[in-house]
Amino acid sequence: MKFSFVLLIALACSAAQAQQPCLSLSKVVIPNHAVRQQEDTVARLTFKARNCAIAEVRDGTSVMFESLPGLDVAVSEVGFKRTDEPPAATGVAKARELSLSFKLSASPDLAVGEHTLHGFLTYQVIDGSGNPAPEAQMISFPFKVIPHKPYKKVALPDYGRPHQDSAFVHGLKTAGMIVVGIPFFMLLALQCLFTGDCWQC
Repeated sequence: MKFSFVLLIALACSAAQAQQPCLSLSKVVIPNHAVRQQEDTVARLTFKARNCAIAEVRDGTSVMFESLPGLDVAVSEVGFKRTDEPPAATGVAKARELSLSFKLSASPDLAVGEHTLHGFLTYQVIDGSGNPAPEAQMISFPFKVIPHKPYKKVALPDYGRPHQDSAFVHGLKTAGMIVVGIPFFMLLALQCLFTGDCWQC
């Protein structure tokens, strides 16, 4: 796969030297401007036509990204923005903008920091005769990887289990029993002394 990608780079470079590609990357949208480890992020690339038009043909539009350890890339949507010009000779609608949406899945193996993802984009350009013709070009964009966000600990419900008081609360309860019990026993002692009515254990 790596050899094939290198070969595609060489072919794209040769084509680029022959003529300037029709599309130019104009916008890169990544939520929060970063990809977090162990999470999925949906990114979006927008390409605009320079002085040309592309054919609105989804079957003829594809992108292949290089393999980065710890990163999985899956294209989810291909979109076009049409022009006001009449359709091509074959009846295919013309577009002046192409958008690609794809999911970036980062594992803990993907190093934290700045990265650049390279890809190979294939699409149909409207040639001088008004017919769609295949064209390919290299694309690349930078992105940042940030560490995995730790999970927050959530207190589990007690499900009716007896509640255990803290040591402070337990001490307050003991002190309260002593304060209430002393006067009570003093009254019993006085009653026994003056009336002779004493309790027996």
